[in-house]
Amino acid sequence: KIKLVGADNGKYERETFVDSVLLGPSERAVVDVLFDTSGMYTIEHRTPEKTYTMGKINITPDAVDTSYKSQFLTLRTNNDIRKAVPNLDSYFSKSDDKRLSLTVDTGSMNMSGGHMMPDSTMMGGGGIAMRGSDTKKIEWEDSMQDMSKGMNQMADANMIKWKIVDQDTSKSGNDINWNFKIGDKVKIRIFNDPSSPHPMQHPIHFHGQKFLILSTNGVRNDNLVWKDTTLIQKKDTVEILVDMENPGTWMAHCHIAEHLEAGMMMNFRVE
Repeated sequence: KIKLVGADNGKYERETFVDSVLLGPSERAVVDVLFDTSGMYTIEHRTPEKTYTMGKINITPDAVDTSYKSQFLTLRTNNDIRKAVPNLDSYFSKSDDKRLSLTVDTGSMNMSGGHMMPDSTMMGGGGIAMRGSDTKKIEWEDSMQDMSKGMNQMADANMIKWKIVDQDTSKSGNDINWNFKIGDKVKIRIFNDPSSPHPMQHPIHFHGQKFLILSTNGVRNDNLVWKDTTLIQKKDTVEILVDMENPGTWMAHCHIAEHLEAGMMMNFRVE
């Protein structure tokens, strides 16, 4: 039995029991696990195409000296977030301070033959894997079709430009110029454009600060936790509230290394 306790930068408002945890690159989770039966337990990473064994845990028949089962079965609440952000509820309905979109410019990449078109039942463009209309099943798998491997190996930062765009100024990447004051609470709307030539999930990471996910596609988040990375799926619009608490010039970027290398990054300054 697994209990989700915390994420990147702290505790959830409410602990919950879960069957698994979805993590993008750079995201973290804190879980408590109750082993009440001896045996060998496997830690697995599951994708739509494969299941990978990450490790094994051997639970012996010996009983522990002190059992914490009753504490484990108690779902606790945490009021620290509400205390840390005065008038937190007002930010849910507040207008966005900044708006970003995530897209890609395929440039010289050969788009013929449907290799990278997103509406296929099963295509190998850059390792994208989707079935039917299930837009959530997108994975970057090098072990798919040979054509897919070839597309992956051909694609580099000279051919494909992954872009993070300021929707209010149309500037992208290092041309974006955001400045904030220490203590600012900045509401940022991030949209993952599904009409781009190669839509993918993007784990967006903000250096030096932490944020709350306020809503996804207009649905209010009812279990807040401080994070520094959030996985934004194709077509999703995510609103976050960033606590600008650390001075300096910082980077925000996609935490898929190939995307960062190919331009999906920006700088912002906190003074």
